Amino acid sequence: MNAGTSRRLAWGLWTLAMALAATAALFLVLGWSTPPPAGAFGFRGFSMIFAVVFGTVGVLIATRQPRNAIGWIALAVAITAGFQEAANQYAIWAVLGHEPGLPLGAFAAWVPAWIWVPATSGAALMLLLFPDGRPLSPRWRWVIVLGAVGAALGAVGFALVAGPLENFRVLDNPFGIGATGAMLPLADSGQALYGFAIILSAVSVVVRFRRSRGVERQQMKWLVASGAFLAGALVFSLVGVITNPQPGAQVNEIVALIVIVAFLSLPVAMAFAILRYRLYEIDVVIRKTVMFAIVVVMLTGVFIVGAVLVGALVSGNDTTVRVGVAFAVGLLFEPARRLATRIADRVVFGGRATPYEVLTEFSRRVAGAYENDDLLPRLAHLAAAGVGARGARVWVRVGDVLHPEASTGDLGTAAPVPLSGTELPTLPDDHAEAVFH
Repeated sequence: MNAGTSRRLAWGLWTLAMALAATAALFLVLGWSTPPPAGAFGFRGFSMIFAVVFGTVGVLIATRQPRNAIGWIALAVAITAGFQEAANQYAIWAVLGHEPGLPLGAFAAWVPAWIWVPATSGAALMLLLFPDGRPLSPRWRWVIVLGAVGAALGAVGFALVAGPLENFRVLDNPFGIGATGAMLPLADSGQALYGFAIILSAVSVVVRFRRSRGVERQQMKWLVASGAFLAGALVFSLVGVITNPQPGAQVNEIVALIVIVAFLSLPVAMAFAILRYRLYEIDVVIRKTVMFAIVVVMLTGVFIVGAVLVGALVSGNDTTVRVGVAFAVGLLFEPARRLATRIADRVVFGGRATPYEVLTEFSRRVAGAYENDDLLPRLAHLAAAGVGARGARVWVRVGDVLHPEASTGDLGTAAPVPLSGTELPTLPDDHAEAVFH
């Protein structure tokens, strides 16, 4: 497939996903006054957001890197999510609405009962193939087979299980086979298989991250940061379920919104990493995220402990006491922020210096009384320490030739490179930046 054909195909699939999302939105408006089925996850129409986000990510990747399977998988997930939501909203309008008996209502209610299985398994497959569209090694290909078999068994099982539809209890499955629940073991076994494949996909991300270097390392940081956000959201939702097993509809929607936003951060992070947009600023993003999370946790803990202690010592509903506790928390904000900054720097930058520390140290040393022979090696050392590189080299222009004047780390030797004009020529090192005075 040539580049033009792949671009047209990608935009065609994106158009289909957007059309399905628009159709779902139309049926959502038509059936807005009809209450959705009891027990539905999240808020109405959330799969439309999946269709838009996955579709946009997919078309951006597929048109720029057509050989990367992640873009095409994202487009497939978008179409599946759009079809699921369009069928679901039509079923609410046609089956539960004021004018029941519209054609294909039972079929539309049946589709969401099983189509979510291939959709979620496709999203999990993106983890296994990130960032270049290939598994970590040929040995990991069996995870794809395991996930495909599990998704197929799960989808078939849920599609053919007899009895009331899980998402539309007022209807029996029009395609059910055998006695009520007879196909559930098949569906459960499929869920177990593709759930195991999802876990292995997450493990492959960890293994790839540990092995990654250079650009791939930066790409993996985007996905790891998004995965940490999703894990935190899932823990938050689990804590909410444990502490309040029967929450109200509004609480359910808030928890679902947090989980959905966290889940959607995965394809967005993949797009940023694969397309390498602002790739090298991910350390700053992670640092600010970690710092914010630490501050929130610390202040929340202090507030809860303070409120409990004050409540135990003071009886009654005293506004002055509550104001005092809030004031104490406010006084602790700046110390908490400083401590969180140090912890975040350690988490993100490890043993190497932060970029600010590198610039500060460089300015201090340049301003000092160093000999010229000592300055350039120090500059190379600071540059390597600032970005966590295994080495750095300083090239100096003399006339029309760049000379390797100083280096640190195991970079080997380098020969002078001719210079033509002001453009930086190709140098033997991985990455080069021109510095002009």
